[in-house]
Amino acid sequence: MDIAAKQQDVTKVTPGYINVGQRSANGQRKVKIVRKNSHVLLSVQDNATHQDVYVYTNNQHETVLAIARGARNAGLAISFGKA
Repeated sequence: MDIAAKQQDVTKVTPGYINVGQRSANGQRKVKIVRKNSHVLLSVQDNATHQDVYVYTNNQHETVLAIARGARNAGLAISFGKA
C-alpha cells in the first residue's frame, strides 16, 4: 500500500476491511492486481487473512507497474486478474 501511495499519479488509496479466517495461503503472502474502470484493485492475502485495497490513479499503467515491481521486490507472489 505504501508503494501505491508514493506514486505521483495516485489520487487516493482506500483500504478495505481485513477479513480473518480465510483459507490458508500456505504461509505465502500474495497480491492480485486487477484493473477496474475507475481504480486498481489490490487483493492482498496472507496466511489466513485477506484485504482489498482500492487505488485511484490518473495513470493505471504506471501505477500497476510500480505496484508489481514493489511487490516483487518485497517477495510477494503476484498475479493479475481481469475486471
